[in-house]
Amino acid sequence: EQGRIVGAVARAGEGNSSSSKYVVPNDQDGNLLYVPDWSLHTKSRYTFLTFGVIDAVTLSMLGYPAISTLSGKRLDPAALNSWRKQIIFIPDEGEEDAAGRIAACLGWRGKVWRVNWPDECKDISDIWTKYPDLLKSELRKRLN
Repeated sequence: EQGRIVGAVARAGEGNSSSSKYVVPNDQDGNLLYVPDWSLHTKSRYTFLTFGVIDAVTLSMLGYPAISTLSGKRLDPAALNSWRKQIIFIPDEGEEDAAGRIAACLGWRGKVWRVNWPDECKDISDIWTKYPDLLKSELRKRLN
């Protein structure tokens, strides 16, 4: 938020001995969040929360406020306590229950969008790549 790097994340490569999709430094806070565009996030009454950095970047490129975990669906809801706005989870396909558990801890602020995933899509980035008009229209429809 202050324009300095506070953490790191990388996509795990092929042959990775861990089951994790992402690699973070060993001593990094597991509840660190990535915000692609602080100005969008700060001025909005809501923000989208994804479990993947690329999904948050995709939403941000479209002009929507977004944040992402750096540790997938493992997030302590307390990491979101400083934000007094609605947090709309858009989990990847199959991660809806994990998103629901976190959102339930947030009271009025937590909401989970259930997505009818188009063929061969499992996350927001996939929809954007394969069906960009569908993603734009779905976001507009749900926010009105």
